[in-house]
Amino acid sequence: MLKTHMFKALSFALVLWAPNIFAEAIDYPEDPFEIADAVVVYTPKANMALHKIKSFEREIVGHIKQQDKGVVAPGLIVHRANTLIRPLEMNKPVRMYLKRFPDRDAYYPIAIFPVNYKGEK
Repeated sequence: MLKTHMFKALSFALVLWAPNIFAEAIDYPEDPFEIADAVVVYTPKANMALHKIKSFEREIVGHIKQQDKGVVAPGLIVHRANTLIRPLEMNKPVRMYLKRFPDRDAYYPIAIFPVNYKGEK
């Protein structure tokens, strides 16, 4: 336990002493609203374990309650193969940030949050 505390203290001291060393390793995420082609409040019709990686695409079945961004409401929403994201619960609305596939008329989620999530600025 003492070794763990010493390691944490040394790591913290190193970051304070040389913050520019780690500048390239730090990920500064973009706001999903800015990246997304469409943002919708979506109610899934079934439980979906999207946090478990599958080697095939899966259609996300449900209905759109509200559209916050985008010109046309997405018709087909697909969970891409070999990706993971927040799981969906049947009849529990979520705010879905969607990106359009470049080669077909379908969307895939890049972020899923609770409907009442406000985010941090």
